[in-house]
Amino acid sequence: MRRLARRPIAILAALLLPLIAWPDAVLSQSRTEVAAKQKPKQSKAKLKAKQDAKAKKKGSKEKAASADARIWSTSREGASPVLQYGKASEEAIVSFSCQPDTGLVRVIAVAASGSRGPRAGDGARIRLMSGSSRFEVAGTAFASEKGPALFISGTTRIAPRFFALFKKSETMTVEVPGRTTGISLKSLGPRGEQFERACLGRR
Repeated sequence: MRRLARRPIAILAALLLPLIAWPDAVLSQSRTEVAAKQKPKQSKAKLKAKQDAKAKKKGSKEKAASADARIWSTSREGASPVLQYGKASEEAIVSFSCQPDTGLVRVIAVAASGSRGPRAGDGARIRLMSGSSRFEVAGTAFASEKGPALFISGTTRIAPRFFALFKKSETMTVEVPGRTTGISLKSLGPRGEQFERACLGRR
């Protein structure tokens, strides 16, 4: 009799066990599904953060490279059109500014540093060469207001051979006492002609 009484209890326990375990199984499965759904979202967020960081870093590098690149640029100082070559973050290696009312052009070039170059107040010449074109300006050395660099500045009459410097070759040579610098004219583009027209009062 005791054996017969135990069998229904065992059978009942066997039937109830799956029912007791079922909620835990369902909850575990639900948690797994939620985690599976959330994981891609977290991965996408991390991926976007990495992409944004790379883009920011690339932008910073490009900005730094742009500041370090030597380029031709045009501007105006009052009524004077200016054409210059150098880095955006530094003073120009050479610059040209015209005074259309007086027919004069001012040339400023970086002077040699140390014992090879002139001292502030010394007279010096700037020689510009491009292909067969030659142009010379007598000037005076002066100290930069922004740093220890020296520059030579000279003014002369505007002449056709001056504008020929920007057309005769792909390179312009700027020569000052103790220093000779080759400057590429490949990136000049239409700026040379625009500068010439502005200097001559043309549109």
